[in-house]
Amino acid sequence: MAFVLIGRARHGHALSLAGTWRTAWPFLAGWALGWAVATRWARGALASGVVVWVAIVAGGLVLRGVTHQGVDPLFALVATGFVGLFLAVGRVLALWWS
Repeated sequence: MAFVLIGRARHGHALSLAGTWRTAWPFLAGWALGWAVATRWARGALASGVVVWVAIVAGGLVLRGVTHQGVDPLFALVATGFVGLFLAVGRVLALWWS
């Protein structure tokens, strides 16, 4: 959601509930798929993190494409990096905290 809110604000889009949902749902669907796969088959923090990361980005971009929301190559690169960074930082902090 941070990625969606930052992106919408940065590009001058209204922070309406409908607009935020339209932007976020493909990535949330990818996250749900990744989480379901990771909890069943991935072992360890690194493997499950990679599964979730790939599912969020790939699922989100595919769903954006099929719903005609646009999938600019630079957007795909930024989404991949941003999601990967936040997943990695969250996992590192969780490991450090435990």
